[in-house]
Amino acid sequence: MITRSQNNITKPRNPTDDTILYPIPRALLAAVDSAIIEPTCYTTVVKVPEWRTAMNLEFDALLKNHTWSLVPQSQARNLVGCKWVFRIKRHVDGSVERYKARQIDIHNAFLHGTLSEDVFMSQPPGFTHPQFPTHVCKLQKAIYGLKQAPRAWFSKLSSRLLQLGFCGSRSDSSLFILKHDSFTMYVLIYVDDIIITCSKAMAIDDLLHQLSSDFAMKDLGKLNFFLGIEVLENATGVILSQQHYILDILKRTNMQDAKPVSSPIASSTSLTAYEGPSFPDHTLYRSTVGALQYLSLTRPDIAFAINKLSQFMHAPTLLH
Repeated sequence: MITRSQNNITKPRNPTDDTILYPIPRALLAAVDSAIIEPTCYTTVVKVPEWRTAMNLEFDALLKNHTWSLVPQSQARNLVGCKWVFRIKRHVDGSVERYKARQIDIHNAFLHGTLSEDVFMSQPPGFTHPQFPTHVCKLQKAIYGLKQAPRAWFSKLSSRLLQLGFCGSRSDSSLFILKHDSFTMYVLIYVDDIIITCSKAMAIDDLLHQLSSDFAMKDLGKLNFFLGIEVLENATGVILSQQHYILDILKRTNMQDAKPVSSPIASSTSLTAYEGPSFPDHTLYRSTVGALQYLSLTRPDIAFAINKLSQFMHAPTLLH
Protein backbone atom coordinates (compact mmCIF):
# COMPACT_ATOMS: atom_id res chain seq x y z
CA MET A 1 0.00 0.00 0.00
CA ILE A 2 1.25 3.48 -0.89
CA THR A 3 0.89 5.99 1.95
CA ARG A 4 0.08 9.68 1.50
CA SER A 5 3.53 10.75 2.58
CA GLN A 6 5.10 8.44 0.01
CA ASN A 7 2.87 10.01 -2.62
CA ASN A 8 3.86 13.53 -1.57
CA ILE A 9 0.30 14.29 -0.46
CA THR A 10 0.05 16.57 2.56
CA LYS A 11 -2.82 17.73 4.71
CA PRO A 12 -4.04 21.20 3.66
CA ARG A 13 -3.63 24.22 5.88
CA ASN A 14 -6.75 25.41 7.62
CA PRO A 15 -8.09 28.66 6.12
CA THR A 16 -7.70 31.71 8.28
CA ASP A 17 -10.54 33.81 7.78
CA ASP A 18 -51.33 5.49 -15.42
CA THR A 19 -47.35 5.42 -16.24
CA ILE A 20 -48.27 8.28 -13.94
CA LEU A 21 -45.16 9.53 -12.39
CA TYR A 22 -46.19 12.10 -9.86
CA PRO A 23 -42.67 12.85 -8.78
CA ILE A 24 -41.79 15.28 -6.11
CA PRO A 25 -38.81 17.20 -7.48
CA ARG A 26 -35.53 15.36 -7.33
CA ALA A 27 -34.11 15.78 -3.87
CA LEU A 28 -31.41 18.39 -4.00
CA LEU A 29 -28.09 16.66 -3.50
CA ALA A 30 -27.31 17.70 0.03
CA ALA A 31 -26.38 16.31 3.38
CA VAL A 32 -29.65 15.05 4.80
CA ASP A 33 -31.11 13.82 8.01
CA SER A 34 -30.79 10.06 7.72
CA ALA A 35 -33.98 9.67 9.76
CA ILE A 36 -36.02 11.20 6.91
CA ILE A 37 -35.80 9.00 3.84
CA GLU A 38 -37.65 8.93 0.54
CA PRO A 39 -40.21 6.11 0.46
CA THR A 40 -40.54 3.69 -2.44
CA CYS A 41 -43.66 1.75 -1.48
CA TYR A 42 -47.15 3.23 -1.90
CA THR A 43 -48.65 1.06 0.84
CA THR A 44 -46.16 2.54 3.30
CA VAL A 45 -46.57 6.12 2.11
CA VAL A 46 -50.36 6.12 2.29
CA LYS A 47 -50.13 5.76 6.08
CA VAL A 48 -48.14 9.00 6.45
CA PRO A 49 -50.33 12.15 6.58
CA GLU A 50 -47.70 14.40 4.99
CA TRP A 51 -47.29 12.15 1.96
CA ARG A 52 -51.02 11.63 1.65
CA THR A 53 -51.49 15.40 1.57
CA ALA A 54 -48.79 15.68 -1.11
CA MET A 55 -50.54 13.07 -3.27
CA ASN A 56 -53.89 14.83 -2.86
CA LEU A 57 -52.37 18.13 -3.97
CA GLU A 58 -50.77 16.55 -7.02
CA PHE A 59 -53.93 14.68 -7.98
CA ASP A 60 -55.99 17.86 -7.66
CA ALA A 61 -53.52 19.67 -9.92
CA LEU A 62 -53.87 16.93 -12.53
CA LEU A 63 -57.66 17.18 -12.48
CA LYS A 64 -57.60 20.97 -12.59
CA ASN A 65 -55.35 20.83 -15.64
CA HIS A 66 -57.75 18.40 -17.40
CA THR A 67 -54.84 16.03 -17.89
CA TRP A 68 -57.08 13.06 -18.76
CA SER A 69 -60.60 11.86 -19.30
CA LEU A 70 -61.91 8.48 -18.17
CA VAL A 71 -62.91 6.09 -20.96
CA PRO A 72 -63.93 2.40 -21.02
CA GLN A 73 -60.99 0.04 -21.04
CA SER A 74 -62.14 -1.38 -24.38
CA GLN A 75 -61.01 1.86 -26.07
CA ALA A 76 -57.49 1.62 -24.71
CA ARG A 77 -54.55 0.65 -26.88
CA ASN A 78 -51.12 -0.03 -25.43
CA LEU A 79 -52.19 0.77 -21.88
CA VAL A 80 -49.48 2.48 -19.86
CA GLY A 81 -49.03 1.50 -16.22
CA CYS A 82 -49.17 3.83 -13.26
CA LYS A 83 -47.18 4.42 -10.09
CA TRP A 84 -46.19 7.16 -7.69
CA VAL A 85 -42.63 8.42 -7.37
CA PHE A 86 -41.72 10.17 -4.12
CA ARG A 87 -39.00 12.72 -3.51
CA ILE A 88 -38.33 15.23 -0.75
CA LYS A 89 -37.78 18.90 -1.50
CA ARG A 90 -35.09 20.39 0.73
CA HIS A 91 -33.66 23.74 1.70
CA VAL A 92 -30.20 24.82 0.62
CA ASP A 93 -28.81 23.57 3.95
CA GLY A 94 -30.28 20.12 3.34
CA SER A 95 -33.14 20.34 5.84
CA VAL A 96 -36.60 19.34 4.71
CA GLU A 97 -38.46 22.26 3.17
CA ARG A 98 -41.78 20.47 3.06
CA TYR A 99 -43.41 17.37 1.71
CA LYS A 100 -44.58 18.42 -1.71
CA ALA A 101 -45.67 16.52 -4.78
CA ARG A 102 -44.25 19.19 -7.04
CA GLN A 103 -42.65 22.52 -6.28
CA ILE A 104 -40.93 24.23 -9.16
CA ASP A 105 -40.70 27.62 -10.76
CA ILE A 106 -43.61 26.78 -13.03
CA HIS A 107 -46.05 24.55 -11.24
CA ASN A 108 -46.67 21.12 -12.85
CA ALA A 109 -44.67 22.17 -15.89
CA PHE A 110 -44.86 18.88 -17.79
CA LEU A 111 -48.65 18.97 -17.64
CA HIS A 112 -48.70 21.95 -20.00
CA GLY A 113 -47.36 19.98 -22.97
CA THR A 114 -49.78 18.91 -25.71
CA LEU A 115 -49.79 15.33 -27.00
CA SER A 116 -50.09 14.59 -30.71
CA GLU A 117 -51.06 10.93 -30.22
CA ASP A 118 -53.50 8.91 -28.13
CA VAL A 119 -52.05 7.65 -24.85
CA PHE A 120 -54.00 5.56 -22.33
CA MET A 121 -52.98 4.77 -18.78
CA SER A 122 -54.43 3.05 -15.73
CA GLN A 123 -55.89 5.12 -12.92
CA PRO A 124 -53.43 6.17 -10.20
CA PRO A 125 -53.18 3.93 -7.11
CA GLY A 126 -55.37 5.21 -4.30
CA PHE A 127 -57.39 7.47 -6.60
CA THR A 128 -59.57 5.07 -8.58
CA HIS A 129 -62.90 6.64 -9.51
CA PRO A 130 -65.57 4.97 -7.33
CA GLN A 131 -68.18 4.95 -10.13
CA PHE A 132 -65.82 3.87 -12.91
CA PRO A 133 -63.26 1.54 -11.31
CA THR A 134 -62.53 -0.34 -14.55
CA HIS A 135 -62.13 2.75 -16.74
CA VAL A 136 -58.74 3.99 -17.88
CA CYS A 137 -57.35 7.48 -18.37
CA LYS A 138 -57.08 8.88 -21.88
CA LEU A 139 -54.43 11.57 -21.64
CA GLN A 140 -55.29 15.01 -22.95
CA LYS A 141 -52.00 16.54 -21.79
CA ALA A 142 -48.48 15.28 -21.28
CA ILE A 143 -47.62 13.87 -17.88
CA TYR A 144 -44.51 12.93 -15.92
CA GLY A 145 -42.96 9.69 -17.11
CA LEU A 146 -43.94 9.95 -20.77
CA LYS A 147 -40.94 10.01 -23.07
CA GLN A 148 -42.40 12.91 -25.02
CA ALA A 149 -43.34 14.99 -21.95
CA PRO A 150 -40.08 16.99 -21.61
CA ARG A 151 -40.04 17.88 -25.29
CA ALA A 152 -43.73 18.83 -25.28
CA TRP A 153 -43.16 21.13 -22.29
CA PHE A 154 -40.06 22.74 -23.79
CA SER A 155 -41.89 23.31 -27.08
CA LYS A 156 -44.75 24.99 -25.21
CA LEU A 157 -42.51 27.32 -23.20
CA SER A 158 -40.08 28.15 -26.01
CA SER A 159 -42.95 28.99 -28.36
CA ARG A 160 -44.29 31.45 -25.81
CA LEU A 161 -40.89 33.09 -25.34
CA LEU A 162 -40.48 33.48 -29.10
CA GLN A 163 -43.89 35.15 -29.22
CA LEU A 164 -42.65 37.63 -26.62
CA GLY A 165 -39.72 38.62 -28.82
CA PHE A 166 -36.97 36.35 -27.52
CA CYS A 167 -34.49 34.70 -29.83
CA GLY A 168 -32.97 31.29 -29.24
CA SER A 169 -29.22 31.17 -28.77
CA ARG A 170 -27.28 29.46 -31.54
CA SER A 171 -24.79 28.01 -29.08
CA ASP A 172 -27.28 26.75 -26.47
CA SER A 173 -30.84 25.73 -27.31
CA SER A 174 -31.85 26.25 -23.66
CA LEU A 175 -30.84 29.94 -23.67
CA PHE A 176 -33.19 32.66 -24.89
CA ILE A 177 -32.19 36.30 -25.36
CA LEU A 178 -34.27 39.45 -25.59
CA LYS A 179 -32.45 42.57 -26.76
CA HIS A 180 -34.05 45.95 -26.15
CA ASP A 181 -32.81 49.49 -26.57
CA SER A 182 -32.41 49.92 -22.81
CA PHE A 183 -31.68 46.36 -21.63
CA THR A 184 -30.80 42.79 -22.54
CA MET A 185 -32.55 39.87 -20.86
CA TYR A 186 -31.42 36.24 -20.66
CA VAL A 187 -33.66 33.27 -19.85
CA LEU A 188 -31.97 29.93 -19.15
CA ILE A 189 -34.14 26.81 -19.04
CA TYR A 190 -33.22 23.42 -17.62
CA VAL A 191 -36.33 21.26 -17.94
CA ASP A 192 -38.60 23.08 -15.47
CA ASP A 193 -35.99 25.15 -13.63
CA ILE A 194 -35.55 28.65 -15.00
CA ILE A 195 -33.08 31.48 -14.42
CA ILE A 196 -33.90 35.00 -15.58
CA THR A 197 -31.32 37.78 -15.53
CA CYS A 198 -31.55 41.32 -16.78
CA SER A 199 -30.02 44.72 -16.10
CA LYS A 200 -33.50 46.16 -15.59
CA ALA A 201 -35.51 44.67 -12.72
CA MET A 202 -38.81 46.01 -14.02
CA ALA A 203 -38.34 44.07 -17.26
CA ILE A 204 -38.14 40.82 -15.29
CA ASP A 205 -41.37 41.69 -13.48
CA ASP A 206 -43.06 42.34 -16.83
CA LEU A 207 -41.92 38.98 -18.20
CA LEU A 208 -43.14 37.12 -15.12
CA HIS A 209 -46.50 38.86 -15.40
CA GLN A 210 -46.83 37.81 -19.05
CA LEU A 211 -45.83 34.22 -18.40
CA SER A 212 -48.13 33.93 -15.40
CA SER A 213 -51.11 34.35 -17.74
CA ASP A 214 -50.14 31.04 -19.39
CA PHE A 215 -48.54 29.09 -16.56
CA ALA A 216 -49.07 28.79 -12.81
CA MET A 217 -45.79 30.20 -11.54
CA LYS A 218 -43.99 30.69 -8.29
CA ASP A 219 -41.40 33.43 -8.09
CA LEU A 220 -38.58 31.98 -6.02
CA GLY A 221 -36.99 35.39 -5.72
CA LYS A 222 -33.27 35.99 -5.74
CA LEU A 223 -31.21 33.16 -7.19
CA ASN A 224 -29.50 31.19 -4.42
CA PHE A 225 -29.71 27.54 -5.45
CA PHE A 226 -29.81 25.95 -8.91
CA LEU A 227 -29.25 22.31 -9.87
CA GLY A 228 -27.36 21.55 -6.69
CA ILE A 229 -25.20 24.68 -6.95
CA GLU A 230 -25.37 27.34 -4.24
CA VAL A 231 -25.13 30.93 -5.46
CA LEU A 232 -23.65 33.37 -2.93
CA GLU A 233 -23.12 37.08 -3.48
CA ASN A 234 -20.47 39.16 -1.77
CA ALA A 235 -18.89 42.57 -2.22
CA THR A 236 -16.60 41.40 -5.02
CA GLY A 237 -18.94 39.24 -7.06
CA VAL A 238 -20.69 35.88 -7.04
CA ILE A 239 -19.47 32.61 -5.51
CA LEU A 240 -20.70 29.23 -6.76
CA SER A 241 -20.51 26.48 -4.16
CA GLN A 242 -21.50 22.80 -3.98
CA GLN A 243 -20.79 22.23 -0.31
CA HIS A 244 -23.83 20.07 0.41
CA TYR A 245 -23.33 18.16 -2.83
CA ILE A 246 -19.83 17.30 -1.60
CA LEU A 247 -21.20 16.15 1.76
CA ASP A 248 -23.67 13.91 -0.04
CA ILE A 249 -20.88 12.30 -2.08
CA LEU A 250 -18.88 11.69 1.10
CA LYS A 251 -21.89 10.12 2.73
CA ARG A 252 -22.63 7.81 -0.22
CA THR A 253 -19.02 6.64 -0.28
CA ASN A 254 -18.69 6.35 3.53
CA MET A 255 -15.89 8.92 3.61
CA GLN A 256 -17.36 11.44 6.06
CA ASP A 257 -14.41 10.90 8.40
CA ALA A 258 -11.70 10.86 5.73
CA LYS A 259 -8.78 13.22 6.24
CA PRO A 260 -8.50 16.08 3.71
CA VAL A 261 -5.47 16.49 1.47
CA SER A 262 -4.06 19.49 -0.36
CA SER A 263 -4.15 17.90 -3.81
CA PRO A 264 -6.50 15.29 -5.32
CA ILE A 265 -3.58 13.52 -6.99
CA ALA A 266 0.18 13.74 -6.58
CA SER A 267 2.11 15.01 -9.59
CA SER A 268 4.28 11.91 -9.50
CA THR A 269 1.34 9.47 -9.61
CA SER A 270 1.20 7.25 -12.68
CA LEU A 271 -2.04 5.33 -13.16
CA THR A 272 -2.40 2.48 -15.61
CA ALA A 273 -5.15 0.02 -16.47
CA TYR A 274 -5.35 -3.30 -14.63
CA GLU A 275 -2.82 -2.23 -12.00
CA GLY A 276 -3.68 -3.66 -8.60
CA PRO A 277 -6.69 -5.71 -7.38
CA SER A 278 -10.03 -5.08 -9.05
CA PHE A 279 -12.37 -2.61 -7.32
CA PRO A 280 -15.26 -4.68 -5.90
CA ASP A 281 -18.10 -2.35 -6.94
CA HIS A 282 -17.69 -1.03 -10.48
CA THR A 283 -21.07 0.72 -10.38
CA LEU A 284 -20.09 2.70 -7.28
CA TYR A 285 -16.81 3.71 -8.92
CA ARG A 286 -18.55 4.93 -12.07
CA SER A 287 -21.29 6.80 -10.24
CA THR A 288 -18.75 8.47 -7.94
CA VAL A 289 -16.54 9.58 -10.82
CA GLY A 290 -19.63 10.92 -12.60
CA ALA A 291 -20.66 12.85 -9.49
CA LEU A 292 -17.16 14.29 -9.16
CA GLN A 293 -17.21 15.36 -12.81
CA TYR A 294 -20.28 17.47 -12.04
CA LEU A 295 -18.53 18.81 -8.95
CA SER A 296 -15.63 19.99 -11.11
CA LEU A 297 -17.95 22.70 -12.49
CA THR A 298 -17.29 24.67 -9.32
CA ARG A 299 -14.06 22.91 -8.33
CA PRO A 300 -11.85 23.02 -11.44
CA ASP A 301 -8.88 22.08 -9.27
CA ILE A 302 -10.06 18.45 -9.29
CA ALA A 303 -10.78 18.31 -13.03
CA PHE A 304 -7.44 16.80 -14.06
CA ALA A 305 -7.59 14.05 -11.45
CA ILE A 306 -11.21 13.18 -12.27
CA ASN A 307 -10.56 13.09 -16.01
CA LYS A 308 -7.63 10.79 -15.33
CA LEU A 309 -9.73 8.44 -13.20
CA SER A 310 -12.52 8.41 -15.79
CA GLN A 311 -10.16 6.57 -18.14
CA PHE A 312 -10.58 3.43 -16.05
CA MET A 313 -14.38 3.20 -15.87
CA HIS A 314 -14.38 -0.19 -17.63
CA ALA A 315 -12.06 -1.88 -15.14
CA PRO A 316 -11.32 0.16 -12.00
CA THR A 317 -8.87 -1.17 -9.43
CA LEU A 318 -8.31 -0.39 -5.75
CA LEU A 319 -5.42 1.87 -6.74
CA HIS A 320 -7.76 3.98 -8.82
